[in-house]
Amino acid sequence: MANSALTAEQRLELLEKVFKGGLPVARVCRDFGVSRFTFYKWAKNYTQIAPRDVNLKSLRDRQRRIVN
Repeated sequence: MANSALTAEQRLELLEKVFKGGLPVARVCRDFGVSRFTFYKWAKNYTQIAPRDVNLKSLRDRQRRIVN
């Protein structure tokens, strides 16, 4: 599985433009070059009242664990 082209900071910026800036999801996703499906997947891990560092941690890429 390949990592996303966006960093956790960029993902947070994208989410804040929608949730705090009030911009439409479709427009922000088009500007960042991601699908709305991906946006909503990230949005599930985002909490508006959480501190910035908590949101950054939740938006990082996770490595898959292979269990034998």
